[in-house]
Amino acid sequence: MIECTIRTVLIDAHVHLYSSYSLATLVCSALGNLTVPSPVGEVTKILMLVDRAGQNSRELLLNTSLGAEMSVQYHDGALSAEILTPQGTLLVVFGCQCVSREKVEVLGLGLLSRPPEGISAEDQVRFIQDHGGVPSLPWSPGKWIGKRGKVVHAILDTFGPTGVTVSDIALRSRWGPPSFLLIYAKSSGFPVLFGSDPLPLPAEEQLVGRFGMKLQGETCGGNLVAWILAELKVPARQLPEIGTRNPPGMALRRFLASNGQRRSAL
Repeated sequence: MIECTIRTVLIDAHVHLYSSYSLATLVCSALGNLTVPSPVGEVTKILMLVDRAGQNSRELLLNTSLGAEMSVQYHDGALSAEILTPQGTLLVVFGCQCVSREKVEVLGLGLLSRPPEGISAEDQVRFIQDHGGVPSLPWSPGKWIGKRGKVVHAILDTFGPTGVTVSDIALRSRWGPPSFLLIYAKSSGFPVLFGSDPLPLPAEEQLVGRFGMKLQGETCGGNLVAWILAELKVPARQLPEIGTRNPPGMALRRFLASNGQRRSAL
């Protein structure tokens, strides 16, 4: 007899694991931030890790001490891992963030390999599809307007709501700016995912889990990660948000600090 479980899944769908972070702080923050009132059934808390070029979250988790009370267990062919703590278990699912030839960002959720940097965004989306991941186009300040906005619009029209998802992030403050492409995607039935997208700045790991989404359903045997990835791709369904995007002042401070760090690195 196949055992079925009623489950509430709380997901931060856009997380970076920078080497400057305190991993123990990130894990505790995520477990504390990913909460909803009156969850139904068994609660599973998930971070979708998306590595930029040169990052490797699997190796970082493997080689960095989390402290005596935390441990990591890999499974599903290393596509995911469980971080076990006294406060609970955090499931992490590995993936990537790539930059296309047109300077558009493309996420591959639930992906062990990564498409090449610098190829077209359309080819990156197809690579992610072909390798079993969930392709997602994340909103980013200034990158969904002008020429790059036209590229994003063309990808949406090419793949449709069954072929690609879009992502909103905490840095797009709760009072705006409005994104006409997000409005278009939502009204056209594209799945919209939500995530914190922490920056490589001090204490940003504490923000992980403050913006995400809730998925509820019944899982019966099988692979939990595969079920979640499939559910994220369901078109014409908006999963409830958990947490909130940043207030305007906080969003502006984070944006300016990130830009200042980029300029100083040049």
